[in-house]
Amino acid sequence: MDFIQWFILAIAILLFLFLAVVGFFCKFAIFRTKERKKPEKEHIETEFERMYMPRIRAGIKWFKDQSPERLWLKSHDGLKLAADYLPAENAVGTIIVVHGYRSNNCLDFSCVFKLYHSWNYNILAVHDRAHGDSEGKYIGFGILDRYDVLAWTEYVAENIGGSIFLDGMSMGASTVLMTSGFDLPKNVKGIIADCGFTSPFEECKHVLKKDFKLPAFPLLPVCSLGVKFLAGYSLNDYSTLDALKTNKIPVLFIHGSEDTFVPTYMGKQNYDACVAEKEILIIDGANHGESFLKETERCTAVLKNFLDKYTE
Repeated sequence: MDFIQWFILAIAILLFLFLAVVGFFCKFAIFRTKERKKPEKEHIETEFERMYMPRIRAGIKWFKDQSPERLWLKSHDGLKLAADYLPAENAVGTIIVVHGYRSNNCLDFSCVFKLYHSWNYNILAVHDRAHGDSEGKYIGFGILDRYDVLAWTEYVAENIGGSIFLDGMSMGASTVLMTSGFDLPKNVKGIIADCGFTSPFEECKHVLKKDFKLPAFPLLPVCSLGVKFLAGYSLNDYSTLDALKTNKIPVLFIHGSEDTFVPTYMGKQNYDACVAEKEILIIDGANHGESFLKETERCTAVLKNFLDKYTE
């Protein structure tokens, strides 16, 4: 082969390899996967597990022992969505909790379920699309999920009534913040956003750099096109910042100062963008999703004050 043929072959190979990498990251980011448990002999207990897992397991057990009612809802694009509803006696309102990326509806809120219930709030723990018992092949990164949370919010407003609060962790926090961009029912009184990212694009850019030592360009824009082709949305279609510029609902932002998965600066950017009533709680030394676990008393007091202030 002459030089031109070798050159064309080299370009074709490089293009094939690049597209293979794009395919890998698209699958890694948005495809639904089944949770797999490592064999006990291969499992190494982390510091997080030693410190917090007993509390988390106890919280999950408490919630399940209450036998919450399973509710179902059709999404705007035809998916069957699941949620677990636990009513409170003499309820003063309902808290809709939205879990994080590849988590589940019990894990992220295990340590606040009993607390919220003791304060006489109904709890609606949603299963995100492509998670748990909800249908869906592709994870929505909040861009699709905001429509699902809107639907659950309208369901609660129509069928349960009373004050409504949206509470999200990680991707769930970004989801409830993006949901604030809709014209929500008037009885939505507040939003709690714990360690939410600003946009899927910026979060993926951060993870590419931190975990894979790769630059965002040109990989991420092409991956975003792949997500658009597969799941119907682009990673930069919408952001929390877009929603918070018009949001009218009070927001409590929570973030750990040592969060390396969703960096703390994103929580501060969300706070700065919010034009509604707002407050922010930064927990020193807390990593991703650890704020309540690390400073339980302080977080409990702040959560109680926020809910008391806006519950009607």
